[in-house]
Amino acid sequence: LPDIPRTTIYELMAQDEALRPASPFPAAAIFDPCAAREEEDVQEAVRTLIGRTEVDASEIDEKFRCCGNGGHIRMANRDLYDEITDNRIRYSDKPYIVYCANCRETFSLKDKPNAHILDMTLGLEADRPVPSLMDKKRNSLEVKKTLMKNLTGSDFTPPANEWDDLRLVIDPALLEEMDRKLITEDDVREAIYTAEKTGQKFVSEDGVIQCSMIKPVITYWVQYRPTDSGAYEVVSAYSHRMRFGENE
Repeated sequence: LPDIPRTTIYELMAQDEALRPASPFPAAAIFDPCAAREEEDVQEAVRTLIGRTEVDASEIDEKFRCCGNGGHIRMANRDLYDEITDNRIRYSDKPYIVYCANCRETFSLKDKPNAHILDMTLGLEADRPVPSLMDKKRNSLEVKKTLMKNLTGSDFTPPANEWDDLRLVIDPALLEEMDRKLITEDDVREAIYTAEKTGQKFVSEDGVIQCSMIKPVITYWVQYRPTDSGAYEVVSAYSHRMRFGENE
């Protein structure tokens, strides 16, 4: 919507001389995100903020290149994602200062030292772990609750689902793998709940149950087994970007 005037938070912060971002590194390179390609005012504002730090900041030759997050490459083509992100990391041996949340997550997941200019300005830890998909969902809901309360005075309660109370037992290693595959605990809950309710599932000789859940673009598959406590232990979960109808 180019007809709507806007100002980014970076430009507003750059106007405040009292803001002095922290200096997480003695030296760093500035990684400009692809979304800032035509945003010269934003680029300048970020450099103004960095100029108030004690960081010896340098430029990289390749600017405005996709960090690897774009187009859901991480899910659709993991090998291409790794190739792109590894290439971007090699642009500089120095840590990166970024001003895109996706860039920060991409580089952090690849153990490339980096810091987001907002974290530096607000005094937050630059190396705190990347939140999981479920944590991001919860954080977004908390932000919406706070904004609606502050701006409209009304309370916001997320809509409830029938499967919300279904208890899962998931090994931490599997949770990490699910996060890499962009599968949330809620996706798994819904799949298991639907399978148990409809009876559309396969049961193997060792008691492991397999079910699928078809969404408009993605099909999820979950293997699980019930526990004595009433919870469901998740054995594995994966997805693919295609769907099959019941009679196909």
